[in-house]
Amino acid sequence: MKKLIYITLFLMAYSSNANANDYDDVIKSCSPNVAPETMRAIIRVESSFNPYAIGVVGGEVKQPKTLDEALKTVQKLKKEKLNFSMGLAQINRYNLSKYNLTEVSVFNPCSNLKASEAILSECFQRAKSEGSNDQVALQKALSCYFAGNFSTGFKKSKGLSYVDKIKRVALANEGFLVPKINPKVDYTPTPKGKGEFEKVKESEKVFNPKDSNGNDDSKQKEKKYYEWDLFNDFALEGGMYMK
Repeated sequence: MKKLIYITLFLMAYSSNANANDYDDVIKSCSPNVAPETMRAIIRVESSFNPYAIGVVGGEVKQPKTLDEALKTVQKLKKEKLNFSMGLAQINRYNLSKYNLTEVSVFNPCSNLKASEAILSECFQRAKSEGSNDQVALQKALSCYFAGNFSTGFKKSKGLSYVDKIKRVALANEGFLVPKINPKVDYTPTPKGKGEFEKVKESEKVFNPKDSNGNDDSKQKEKKYYEWDLFNDFALEGGMYMK
């Protein structure tokens, strides 16, 4: 808990220099029921990881960099009777009391993400109750998070809808050409005939004739491995193992 408090205070004090990775612990601790990848994508789209961000419905405002600037901006917008949202995940001004927030606490990263989790979870459960599978329900929930319904978030503006933006950022957040493995997905190829699994097409073989030093690996002597080395990670050479 102390660690989380220190991290939160650090992020609020040095928000201008903070980046997405700096918020990982806060995201996991304060919105544990939302996949971190999903929450990171929401924050990126909503505030670009600025805890003092303020979004005006149908308008724009100079983005605050400190809590003091944010509070002054809030008072100004209230006098102008404008509708706006605040903080990392952009909680709307009219939702503050519902989620036990104030005009000050909404700019606290952890408090903001707790409210964000509650809103998204409520939207997700509503979408699931309509019979949608998890991924469809999530996209509907994102639309609901954005506009309070399951349709507005899918309407495109300049070629992209709100849901499109979240999906695009989520993909960019992965940062890998090859995605992480999902152990819940079970797949076994169906054999077409006897011995099908034993046969490997030439086109499926991976041939790497060079070692890490650029030498012709095909001419090197066969390596020997420890009996316990099931994956042949450690080759025996000169009585020592080398990886």
